[in-house]
Amino acid sequence: ELLTVMAIVGILAGLAIPNFRTVQLRARAAEVAGDVDVVRVATVSYNGDMHAWPADATLGTIPPELDGYLPDGFSFRGNGYELKFESYDLPGGLPYDPATSRIVAVSVTSDSDD
Repeated sequence: ELLTVMAIVGILAGLAIPNFRTVQLRARAAEVAGDVDVVRVATVSYNGDMHAWPADATLGTIPPELDGYLPDGFSFRGNGYELKFESYDLPGGLPYDPATSRIVAVSVTSDSDD
């Protein structure tokens, strides 16, 4: 009987552990998406006020221009990941929109291979 119980517990653990990992990864992805959206809103607000875009910042560092636009305590360093704000000049503009002279982006670097 004990062996049967141990076998059942082993099977259940074998099923539960991969599912738990999937739940963890989905939670982290949702956290990252939420943080990127916060940065997007702050960036658009800054652009609306200043008619300019924030400059590049190093990995894990908030661009100084966004200081007053992000929630108190917001960080570009999350649980197992870091954000990087990037700003690219487009001297000739976009092919379909020559008036667009700059693109901004947020990249994510994770400490995990998952």
